[in-house]
Amino acid sequence: MVLVESLVTLLGGLAATHELYAKGIRRGQLRRLLADGRLIRVRQGWYALPLTAADALAAARVGGRLDCISALASWGCWTPERCGLHVAVDGHAIRLRHPDDHRRRLDPAAAVTVHWNDDQPGDRLVVPIERALRQMVQCQPVEFAVAVADSALSSTQGRRPLISHSIWRAIAATHRSAHLLLEVDPNSGSGTESVFRIRLLMRCGLRPRAQVKIRGVGRVDFVLGRRLVIEIDSETFHANPAQYHADRRRDSLLSARGYRVLRFTYQQVMDDWPLVESAVLGAVRRGDIR
Repeated sequence: MVLVESLVTLLGGLAATHELYAKGIRRGQLRRLLADGRLIRVRQGWYALPLTAADALAAARVGGRLDCISALASWGCWTPERCGLHVAVDGHAIRLRHPDDHRRRLDPAAAVTVHWNDDQPGDRLVVPIERALRQMVQCQPVEFAVAVADSALSSTQGRRPLISHSIWRAIAATHRSAHLLLEVDPNSGSGTESVFRIRLLMRCGLRPRAQVKIRGVGRVDFVLGRRLVIEIDSETFHANPAQYHADRRRDSLLSARGYRVLRFTYQQVMDDWPLVESAVLGAVRRGDIR
């Protein structure tokens, strides 16, 4: 028998019934492959390998492949939470299905964003990264787009950048907010920090310095003016008591050196921006940046 795992991989991660038959796999053999767990039926007439990523299977079940934010997450980019599933679908596709059950029709409650006219080559499960980025800048808020681009351009942790600056400039040039999309910083400490930086620029006209090293303290997320330090806590901050106490010690050291410290959580930056903005502007009005 043809090694089905190699065959499905060569076909781009997803194989149609007629393709399996054309390679010598018979109906009875296909049933055994399914029973043995070597293949899974994604939707009528389409099969994938059991270790395929769940979001890619969901996109295939809908009738397309991962696109936009969902594709970029699969490429290893930072992406915001609660964006739902984004699926590239051919413009002539019909009978789109629910991402969790191919027997149900797709409905609005499924939290699926469909991007039509999927005419790009590549893997059957996910669109190429450049295509995903082009779709993302048209679909997502500017601050999210910059945060994703920051992570794609980053070379931290020994990883090569996923794209070049020239590619991002070409993508940004197609958008009406190109001047903001070009405010990328591959050295950003996290996606949340990127969102904070761009929102502060967009809505307040303030441009803090990022990843500033302060003697005796270490690197801080942002410095605004000369004396206002702004720290952004990660999603896991409250689950790490040791980090909590270490950060409070840093705050004390910064205060001893004449700095004023503002600290915001991921949830505040993402979900309660008016409070964050008013806190920063209040500090500016008090003269804490001098």
